[in-house]
Amino acid sequence: MSQILIVVYIFLIFGHLSFYLNKRKSYLFVYITSILLFFLMSGHEYSGAGDAIDFYAYWYGYTEFENIERKDFWFYYLFYTSEKIGLFLSLSFYQWWGVMTAISLNFIIRTIKKREYDPHLFFIFFMFYYVFLFYGGLKFFYGFCLFQYALTFLIKGERRGKLKFILFTLLAGGFHVMYYMFLILLLVNLKVKKRKYLIKIIVGFSLLVSLLNLITGRGLLNSIQGIIDSMQNDRLSTYFAIRTNWGFMLPIGIHILVTIYSLKYRNIVSKYDQHKWYSYANTLFYVNLITVVFYPLYMIVLTFMRLLTALSLTTIIASGYRLELLNKRDKLKLLSSGFLIICLYFYINMYLNDYISKTVLPFFDSYYFK
Repeated sequence: MSQILIVVYIFLIFGHLSFYLNKRKSYLFVYITSILLFFLMSGHEYSGAGDAIDFYAYWYGYTEFENIERKDFWFYYLFYTSEKIGLFLSLSFYQWWGVMTAISLNFIIRTIKKREYDPHLFFIFFMFYYVFLFYGGLKFFYGFCLFQYALTFLIKGERRGKLKFILFTLLAGGFHVMYYMFLILLLVNLKVKKRKYLIKIIVGFSLLVSLLNLITGRGLLNSIQGIIDSMQNDRLSTYFAIRTNWGFMLPIGIHILVTIYSLKYRNIVSKYDQHKWYSYANTLFYVNLITVVFYPLYMIVLTFMRLLTALSLTTIIASGYRLELLNKRDKLKLLSSGFLIICLYFYINMYLNDYISKTVLPFFDSYYFK
């Protein structure tokens, strides 16, 4: 059965590719894909062999919810609240997981439809890579669904957009604490001159901190470690206690590719002589540029690469705005630029971290189909 599922899965990816290149939208095809993804993303049965990243912890945490002390409750208050609701409704772990997956996928599709993004661009990249990270990382995936919606208010520059961005980013942080860090993106909505000036300072400061940390042999990070330890939060202390050596060059490489992707999108849009659309694309570019501020975090632990996972897919979704106006050549340029990001991701996670056996193969071994 898994081989049949893989064939169907690949067929759907090529179907979305065809719709994307031919300037057509088919929400029927989108819903068919979503139904299959729903079963694959919420149907995997834990076999006890560590076959999905963090999966056992989620299953155990739900089934033993009442017996586990949760010192980090306020770091993930919405996630734990959703579990409480599931238990109150007498849902098993798989039933709760299914409901949460259905809500999450539906929320993303509704955002794409409401914001007039191209759904097929999203599904091409989501199915090709991102889904394998998200389906086992429940906290981060549920937070992502809210964050990708939050960013639309910021880059579209809507009335009360900043307030809505803050609200939904804070809600995303209720599922995973890392999303709070994206509040720094508020700086991209400043007036053009102030924005350029501040971003130059932020980029320069971040690069200087990274350079100083290398020169001092991680001495700067060791000083920060003392401050973090004083907060008496075991999870944060663990994050900051780990060092990545030269591994931080990999996430920096991904960030550079994502920034190039947003720059290429802006350059493509500039040819179509529509001021509001260019302003939108320009803001998206600055969103990626300002996240250079996360470079020092990559030097601490590669767990912070999750910020890039959220940012890169959100950038791809946002670049789907008004794509029906692009010619096929420009669409191919955007697609090829996106696949460069995926190639580096594949090298890091599929090759170096062996996600093929940990997440990809188990994804097609759903208990619903046994």
